[in-house]
Order: sequence, then structure tokens, then C-alpha cells
Amino acid sequence: MDNKMKACFLIFCLLASISVSLLDCSGISPGNLDYDESDSGKEVIVSLNDSFKLTLEAMAGYSWNANCTIDDESVIKQTNYEYKAAGPAILGIGTQIWTFKAVGKGEATVTNEYGGIAGGSQNIKSFTLFIVVK
Repeated sequence: MDNKMKACFLIFCLLASISVSLLDCSGISPGNLDYDESDSGKEVIVSLNDSFKLTLEAMAGYSWNANCTIDDESVIKQTNYEYKAAGPAILGIGTQIWTFKAVGKGEATVTNEYGGIAGGSQNIKSFTLFIVVK
């Protein structure tokens, strides 16, 4: 490798390092738009007009609410909800999927509660996602 190529390679590496450092300092996440129960309690950053999904598992006799609670619907709107059964061989086990859209800049919290389907059952766990729309 001649000196000119070495210099170009070093400049490229330097610029790549600076770009990664600036992205890291900005606090902007790289755009994961699929969230699950492991993300509960986390803050996520999405861009205006992005759509993202939340997928949570449900067991027989228990369910998450079909409509999530959103504290500021001028920032986030729930656009879809669906339930997918795990399959005919696994009765009562499935996945609940919500789709949201970032409709305004700001911050919003999405929450949901999981509990028994029969009336009067207490919620046994909850989910919270803190969303920043930039």
C-alpha cells in the first residue's frame, strides 16, 4: 500500500470514528422499531412519522388490553391491534401486536396491563414504554 492510499485509509477511519461518536452523543437510537416485553421501562427515540410495533405474549386466560394507554395522543397514536394465536396445537397461547405512529414531536408514555380475562381478576403485570419523537 503506497503512502497516498494509507493517508486515504486513515482519513476514512477518522471520519468514520467521528460520525459514530456524533451519533452516540446525540442520544438518537439507530431506529429499532420493534419492541417487546424486554423493553418495558425503557426510553426509545423515534422520528416523526415513524411507525413502530409492540409485541407481547399472552397465555391462556390472560390478556393485555387491546387499547394501550397513551398519555399524549398528539405525539403517539395507536393505529392497529391484532392477536395471533400460536397455532392450533397450542390453545390459548398467542401474541398481541400493537402498531403506533409518531404523529407529533415531543414525549409520550405508552402503558398496558396484563391480567385475567374473567371480570374481577387483578392485573398481574404492566408494560411501560417512554417515547421521544424527534
